[in-house]
Amino acid sequence: MNKIILTLLSISFILPVFGGTKKYSLNRKNENYESCINNKEYLRFKVENTKIGLFTSKISGYVKNYIVSTETIENYSTNNIGFVNTEIKFDTKDLDSDNSERDQKLKNYCLNFKKYPQISIKVSEEIKLGEKTYKGIIDLKGKKFPLNILIKLTLNPKTKKVEIKGNSLSGFKALEIPDPSIAVAKLSDEIWMDFALEFPAVINPIY
Repeated sequence: MNKIILTLLSISFILPVFGGTKKYSLNRKNENYESCINNKEYLRFKVENTKIGLFTSKISGYVKNYIVSTETIENYSTNNIGFVNTEIKFDTKDLDSDNSERDQKLKNYCLNFKKYPQISIKVSEEIKLGEKTYKGIIDLKGKKFPLNILIKLTLNPKTKKVEIKGNSLSGFKALEIPDPSIAVAKLSDEIWMDFALEFPAVINPIY
């Protein structure tokens, strides 16, 4: 009997060291383009636009509403935290570049949103504290395409929140998206994506 009690006590001390996993699902909503710009959390896409072959500028498009799902991996003894199976999903109709005519062409001609209403971006491997390039997948128009995503994960001691920032570079050709350029306005093939997210810290930080 004493051996059983000692074993149970040992397990009770060991469990907090290893921590555990917890699932998260965050639903982020913005009313319009302006609110996306002013939000510290965002999912953004950028392309370069050259008019009449002379003037180049960047066009930014935001995703107004999106859902982030992930699972945490926690280690209480070392104050480490990681994320696995992290995915961002959004409806194609929620893309907004602050130009209704351009947005309609993007959603209809480029992305065929009526047939393919949703886009997702996923990183399956564990995202750890620090900065690293991860292998991701974007599910677009019924096909999956690889992405290299540079992600920086930090634990903010003041807000006690986990902050995730990332960026990736792909292109219209690589993603098999029709080029929406017109005669007087040529878009670059490159598509830049970046994002910033926050999660509540589920571990007790050690400072």
